[in-house]
Amino acid sequence: MAKLVVAGCSYSDRTKVKLCYGDYLSKMLGYKYIHLARGSSSNDRSWFKLSMQIINGEITSSDIVILQYTDLFRKLLPSTPPYKNPTSLFNTPGQIETHNTAYGKMHTGDFKMHSHQWQEEDENKILHKAFEDFGICTEYDCAMFVSKHKQFEALCEVNNIKLVVLLNRYTNIRPDDDVPLDLSSVLGEQVRNRSIHEDTVILQGNETMPAPHDLGWVGNVYDSAHLSKAGHKALAAGLHQHLLGHKLLDTQ
Repeated sequence: MAKLVVAGCSYSDRTKVKLCYGDYLSKMLGYKYIHLARGSSSNDRSWFKLSMQIINGEITSSDIVILQYTDLFRKLLPSTPPYKNPTSLFNTPGQIETHNTAYGKMHTGDFKMHSHQWQEEDENKILHKAFEDFGICTEYDCAMFVSKHKQFEALCEVNNIKLVVLLNRYTNIRPDDDVPLDLSSVLGEQVRNRSIHEDTVILQGNETMPAPHDLGWVGNVYDSAHLSKAGHKALAAGLHQHLLGHKLLDTQ
């Protein structure tokens, strides 16, 4: 059975909803669903998880990969045992994640702004805070993104992987960005043609103009960073039409 593989951050995860767009889309396609999205995660993590599955033959040319890019400054950082605190939070968004590798069990942490505030281990608090204070450089982040995306795109091309890049509210150029990077300009011709931006199928709102596709009001805070059930369903439907239009399904 062909597989649908989705990687990304909390936007693509089941954030305060039972099912995400990947769940809905896989049912529309009749594909097995592989959920690699994770709240608070980075493009680094998405590249790592997808690359290892491609290299190991777990993702093949009959599958479809949807890669939802997120903020460029996020990073995948090492997290070194032993751990003093209980492991009940392991593998939950924002906390330590374990990976089985050919070299043994690997632990990582997801860095984003203020992530030191919710780390359980003192060592990770120190590492994340130090990275926030001294490791943020827009020029570096843009250059590294271009380099790593091109490497991943080449890996997909060599293995005939059907890659669909999902551009979204996390990748839009912000007015206060020091070095604005149009991510679509980085994509190779085929990947650019197969890419899709969320604004072609769903709407993002705000406090004064709420949108049904946003997660919306959570207490006194309006959440426009994540999708509601209606948003996930609408995005899945839009992606379905996009895949059909580009003849990417194994039945076409």
